Amino acid sequence: MPSREEPAPETWAIEGESPLVDGGSGWVRALMMVEARVNGKPMPIPHEMLREKASGSKDVTATDRYAGLSFVGAAASLTGAARLKAMAGWFDDSFEWFWIEITDVLSIELRADSRFRGGALCVWVVSPIAEYALMSAWPKYCDDWEGTLRYLGSPTCDRWRKAGTRPTWWPEERASDWPYEQTIEEKYKDISANDPLSLLASKLTLETQLQGMSWTESGPHDVPEAAGEPLAYVRHDEPWVIACDSGIRVTKGHGEGWGEQRKDGDDSEGKRKGKRTAPVAGVTKRRSRARLE
Repeated sequence: MPSREEPAPETWAIEGESPLVDGGSGWVRALMMVEARVNGKPMPIPHEMLREKASGSKDVTATDRYAGLSFVGAAASLTGAARLKAMAGWFDDSFEWFWIEITDVLSIELRADSRFRGGALCVWVVSPIAEYALMSAWPKYCDDWEGTLRYLGSPTCDRWRKAGTRPTWWPEERASDWPYEQTIEEKYKDISANDPLSLLASKLTLETQLQGMSWTESGPHDVPEAAGEPLAYVRHDEPWVIACDSGIRVTKGHGEGWGEQRKDGDDSEGKRKGKRTAPVAGVTKRRSRARLE
């Protein structure tokens, strides 16, 4: 098992990293508890190794410029499932990391890379194997490391506190993994995102007619204004026909029928059988037993 005293070579893959391919890009990692060494001894990085790198220029003689320079630290992947904890500097037993030694340095750069804390400015070390975002230093190397940061004009990149407001680089969909007391809105959002009823409700629609659905008729009696209405409305929109003598019958003994002619001198109302005129044209001949009061 690698240790700080006996670190592993950086060619060791960390869980979640894809195999290296010739000509392809290297791994992207975070390096904690950093210590720079020159010829095997911990010491500040010589300024001649940093002078041109302060402006981000390229060095064509990297082998000579960085001869004897190495870095030792705890490495974790910035592309795996535990990348957020790696960026925060929370190196624990919940994900894989180990001590490594970087012996072939190609460049030392100060840059804002979106792959680390949403583009936070920090020092990066590039090797043929991987790119490393350098974070906090080994306790006994802090003073020397702070001198390097001042020379390069870089802010410190310490371990993130496990409290307070969730940083912007920690995505909202992973808010439940942030170790602090969540607000009511965040708790509700986290619960509703995995609730079966909420997932079903999100699929509902307020559209009046779903795509792919069609009615067998275009509307009541093919009325263009009612096109697409369901069959339940057919024949329910017909107007009521109200007309004189539309089927109501006047029974005997309850008054005279319409069109009845009374004879002069006859005062026996209700005794004479009335004669009804012919129904009005177009009126339904349906009869009813209803009585007129």
